[in-house]
Amino acid sequence: MSNINETLADRGNDYGTYLLQTATSQTLKDVMKDTPNWDRLDVDQKESLEMIALKIARIVHGNPTKVDSWVDIAGYATLVANRLQGKTDAGEEMQHKPAATVGMETSEEIKNLVDQIFGEAVRNDSMLYKIYRKS
Repeated sequence: MSNINETLADRGNDYGTYLLQTATSQTLKDVMKDTPNWDRLDVDQKESLEMIALKIARIVHGNPTKVDSWVDIAGYATLVANRLQGKTDAGEEMQHKPAATVGMETSEEIKNLVDQIFGEAVRNDSMLYKIYRKS
C-alpha cells in the first residue's frame, strides 16, 4: 500500500491537490460542453479537448514546468490535426477514411455492438435505454 501512497504523493507534487485539479478539469469540460458547437464535434475532437482540459488543470494546480504536460497537450491537438488533414496518428497519409468521420454509420455500429454486449441490461432500464438510443 505504501507504493500507492508514494505514487499519489509524487503525482500531487506534479499535478497539485487531486480535488482542486479535478474540479478545475470538470469545470473546463462543462464550459466546453455548454457551447453551440460541442455536439458538432467528432469524437476525437471531443476527447482531445477533454484531455487537454485535464492537462491544463494539472498545469495550473501543479508543476507548470513539467514538460510532459505541455507535450501531451500538443500531442492531443496533433492527433486531431493529423486526422483532419487525412493523415494517420503518426502523420502519414491515410489510405482510407477514418472511423471518426464516417458519422452515423459508425454511431449505429457502436450502438449495435453495445446492444449486443449490454443489451439486456440497457433494455431493462427504460431511462438508460432512452438516453442510449438518443445518443
